[in-house]
Amino acid sequence: MVFSIRRVAFRSHRRNRGFAVLNVVGLAIVIACFDLFGLAAHAAAQRTKEIGVRRVLGATLAQKVVLLTCNVVVLVGIALAVPVVVFGMSRWLDAFTYRVALGWEPLALAGAGRGRARGGRSRRSRGPRRSGSGAAV
Repeated sequence: MVFSIRRVAFRSHRRNRGFAVLNVVGLAIVIACFDLFGLAAHAAAQRTKEIGVRRVLGATLAQKVVLLTCNVVVLVGIALAVPVVVFGMSRWLDAFTYRVALGWEPLALAGAGRGRARGGRSRRSRGPRRSGSGAAV
C-alpha cells in the first residue's frame, strides 16, 4: 500500500493532538489534587485547637481523619455527581416529543439556591443565639 504524505501527516497530527489533550487533562487532575490537599491542610491548620481537644477527650485517629476530610469528600462527590446528573438529565429530556435544551443555567440556579438555603451562615458560626436579655435560647 502506498500512503501519501498528507495522509500520514494527518494521522500523525491526530495522534499528537490526542496526546496533547491527555497531557492537559492529566495536568488539570494533578492541579485539582494539589488544590484538594491544600484545602485539607488549611482545614487542619484552622482546627488545631479543636483537634487537640478531641484528642484529649479520647477521639480515635479515624474520627479525626473523618473530621478533616469531610469537606473534601463532599466536594469530590459533587464533582463526580454533576456530570452524571447532566448526562442522565439530557438523555431523559431527549425522550420527550418537545425537547428542552439543557444548559448551565439550571445548575447555576440550583447551586445558588443551595447557598441561599444555608442562610449565608457557615457551619462554624452556628452557636447558641442570644435573645435580648442575654440568655441563651
